[in-house]
Amino acid sequence: MHKTRARLKRQASELAAQIHDIVEERLWQDYQRLPELCQQLIATIEAANAVPSD
Repeated sequence: MHKTRARLKRQASELAAQIHDIVEERLWQDYQRLPELCQQLIATIEAANAVPSD
């Protein structure tokens, strides 16, 4: 369980970094990717929170 939660948290951090990069550097070129990335981020966080803590 711990590895699953850690993996999901890492994935969430990577998605958040992608969103940050778009907002900070390429907003006008890549803004259309934001809704999909945000949905993925929400789903990943919810999945991580659903994993029981040890």
